Amino acid sequence: MSRQGIWKLLAFFVVVLLVGLSVLWMREEKEMGILRSILRNGAANNNWFNGKLAREKLHLKKASTIKPTPLKTFYNLADDIDYSREAAPRLSADGAISDKIELDYFRYLQNLQFDCRHRIRAGTGETGDGGWEMCLDPPYNMKPGKCLVYSFGISTNWSFDDYMDKTRNCTVHCFDPSIGKKDFKRSPNIYFHNLGISGRNETNGKKWQLYTLGSIKRLLGHENVTLDYLKMDVEWSEWPSLQAMYREGVLSQVKQFASEFHGIPKKQADVDIINRLYELGFRIFYTKRNFYNRATSRLTQRTIYRCMEVHFVNINFLKQDV
Repeated sequence: MSRQGIWKLLAFFVVVLLVGLSVLWMREEKEMGILRSILRNGAANNNWFNGKLAREKLHLKKASTIKPTPLKTFYNLADDIDYSREAAPRLSADGAISDKIELDYFRYLQNLQFDCRHRIRAGTGETGDGGWEMCLDPPYNMKPGKCLVYSFGISTNWSFDDYMDKTRNCTVHCFDPSIGKKDFKRSPNIYFHNLGISGRNETNGKKWQLYTLGSIKRLLGHENVTLDYLKMDVEWSEWPSLQAMYREGVLSQVKQFASEFHGIPKKQADVDIINRLYELGFRIFYTKRNFYNRATSRLTQRTIYRCMEVHFVNINFLKQDV
């Protein structure tokens, strides 16, 4: 074969290679676009997405360490699409928080683990404080007049509580010792209590009366009653409060749980409680970052969101006739 023929053959192979790579790239972009659409919109209009099968795979796995979502591919709010199979994070030998744990902690809380088809916002609009997400897929749909809500942390925004009263006709018990109000009844369905939640029963340095969730349920006569929705925005007290809930065994009586998580885990117990939530059947169906509370990590130099509202459903209720 002549030299000219060899060059033509090489040119032909190069063209074929470039075309092939272009086709693969376009296919990947199309698949990623579909995946974004599914995970952002609840897979409502995508026939090939088998929600039942996804639920079976997601819900029946147990976890002993913090994991990214059990899916091989998942939607990450910080990094858009991330194909991650990294090992679960662990504390370093000296007990300090490592950059690996920080990255995996934020990644975990921002990854969806449950495909909620009917999600609504209860309270203030999408970008404002006071509103929280609810999953209304059965069996999490609220039964008007038969639903019970605990709302910890009110400040001056009652939009979530008013919504649960007026729109869902739920009984709502609100708690906030920081606003200086005595117990009162805001409406026929809304009860305010001058109490706060913590990891133990105590009066703190500000003279606030604080109790564990189990103690509060006993005080209100709800010891064996299921909470349809438990909401906490309690400025760092979520960590000791959750540890107490685990010890008391009261989380099995919670259908939906939403909390604002502050900072990153600072000790083994904080990491463990995230693990325990997964083991107890709680799956993340929505996360909202607080864009007004972000900083540059000293460990990773990445932008981190120091407050994230994380919403869970308890999948154990999927197995019950409720």
